[in-house]
Amino acid sequence: MRDNNDATAIREIAHEWYVRLSEFDLSENEKAAFKAWLEQDPRHEDAYERAVAMASAARRLSRDHIDSNLLPEKRRRIGLFWPGRIAESGLARSLRIAPAALVLMALASIALPFLRTQTPPPVIGDVESELYKSDAGQHLEISLADGTSVALGPGTEISVAFSPDLRDVTLHRGSAYFDVKSDVSRPFKVTSNLVTATVLGTQFDIRHSQDLTRVGVAEGRVAVSHPLILDGDQTSLSTQHILSAGQQVAASPTVGLEAVFEIDPAMIGEWRKDRLVYNGARLAELVSDADRYTDKRVLIAEGSEHILDLKISGAFDGRDFESMLTTLEVVHPLSIDSSDPEIILLVADVS
Repeated sequence: MRDNNDATAIREIAHEWYVRLSEFDLSENEKAAFKAWLEQDPRHEDAYERAVAMASAARRLSRDHIDSNLLPEKRRRIGLFWPGRIAESGLARSLRIAPAALVLMALASIALPFLRTQTPPPVIGDVESELYKSDAGQHLEISLADGTSVALGPGTEISVAFSPDLRDVTLHRGSAYFDVKSDVSRPFKVTSNLVTATVLGTQFDIRHSQDLTRVGVAEGRVAVSHPLILDGDQTSLSTQHILSAGQQVAASPTVGLEAVFEIDPAMIGEWRKDRLVYNGARLAELVSDADRYTDKRVLIAEGSEHILDLKISGAFDGRDFESMLTTLEVVHPLSIDSSDPEIILLVADVS
């Protein structure tokens, strides 16, 4: 084993220890050496925990998760080791290392576009911050200092932080459509909940409803990242999808990034016309959206929380939210209680 305090070396040693502990029967002396290495530096235990998380992720990944065009040139030439390829070549048998272990070592040695360690970007230079918000039922058009135009949907709030080195936007709630001014020296980043969308110049929208965030691309390409979720827990690793025009992805803190699906680019940002489109979305998302079109509170009756998981498909007029909610009564086993002038209550049918 190597002994080096360099951060990269520590990560590599941690992965080597994981492979040895997972694939081989170690002697008591070797186990003692591993224990001593863990106690030698607090960074060692952290690196080993990340190695375990990465190994768990590797078992769930396929080569389709990785955009080979984004890998370093050397890795594109020699190819990335993967369980099927290793098993076919007999490489694992000749090295006495299981295919999964070689995948782990490969993942540890390169910066993958799909799987990476989360590191917060440094804040450099003087930062100018602005806060923008729209009221319930109100649309708002904004022109940012860099020439980017933003359309805010009803009940939306964003904060903007610009400096000579960064362009960061946070979507706190609601929906926003961005027509980003290209600047290769300053990627444009939008963060909502745990989702980060990064672009140079493109058109896309991002919507935050309940605990779900959706990103759809109308033009260009957008890198969408989210912490890797393993067994329901957030890890220190991050997953990423590269979206092209006509693609959308959703993410939540309990599931992480979902699969990318195709969508008509013309449908991206349809909420700018108050047209709310859903394709197999949870009722919870529609309720959250409807809540931004009215000063009334849209609530779920006690004991009716399960209706939030009902699947919704169709297009609705956000300007007529009461009709939108009433339509649900026809399709789903629920009713609308509007007896309180300040509250719209959704109640599950008991029959």
